[in-house]
This record gives sequence, structure tokens and C-alpha cells, in this order.
Amino acid sequence: MGIFLGGTVAANELDDYEEGTWTGTISDGTNNATMGSNTGGYVKIGSLVVLTGYFTISSLGSVSGNLRLTGLPFACGSSNAFYTSNGLGWGANLSITDDTSIGFQLDTNASHLNFTHWDNTSGTTILQSSQLTASGQFMMNLSYRTDA
Repeated sequence: MGIFLGGTVAANELDDYEEGTWTGTISDGTNNATMGSNTGGYVKIGSLVVLTGYFTISSLGSVSGNLRLTGLPFACGSSNAFYTSNGLGWGANLSITDDTSIGFQLDTNASHLNFTHWDNTSGTTILQSSQLTASGQFMMNLSYRTDA
């Protein structure tokens, strides 16, 4: 017997619920950093995915340019307004100025997120490897929609 939300017809049945872990890696899309800690958790209810994670870097290696976090357990959904993301992030041991913030940007149909950096001068840009140290840390709580 399934769980029904708002009635007993099949359209109201909650038939897609998952919990698990996922492994994230800081990357530039080609080169991966050496991770100290890289396991997060997820809950998927229907098309809604909620991620948590704490990620530490022990070496940047050959990582250069735009920074991303690869290994999301489900690809972000198709390109329409319904598939937006919301999240809270925290970063430490970064080479950025005070009074700036770190965020996330998901590409549609992709299993990675881009780290964003906001400051008063440039607005929002993709966080660069030069703005991260070899002992960088990120903590996240993020929700997004998937087509899966």
C-alpha cells in the first residue's frame, strides 16, 4: 500500500522516495582536486532533490579556471523556470575579499554545479581556482528539480 497525498487516486500516490549518499569532487571540468572529505547526503521525493554536503580539499593539483562540484546524484532538470535551485553555502580558506558571498549555479541537464562568487564590484561571477586555497572547505544545503 502506497502513501497518498490529498486523496486515494493514483495521481496522489507518493511512489518515488529515495535517500542516499553521493560523492562530490571539486573540479574545473577536466582536472580534479584531491579531496579530504567529499561525501554528502540526499533525499529525493518525486522530482525534488535535497542535497547536503561538507567538502574539503587537500590539494588543488592542476585545477584551474572555473570551479565546479561534480557528482550530483541526479542531473538538474530541463531548462524552464520550474527547475530552479535554492541553497545555502559556506566556504572557508578562500582567497576572496571580505563582504562577498559564495553561491551555486546549476546547469540544466547536468550533474554538476558551478560555485558562484558575488561581490559589490563585479556582481556574480563563477568562482575561480585562484580564489580557492589548497585547504578550501565548502558546506552546502541545496534543493533543485530533476527530470529523473
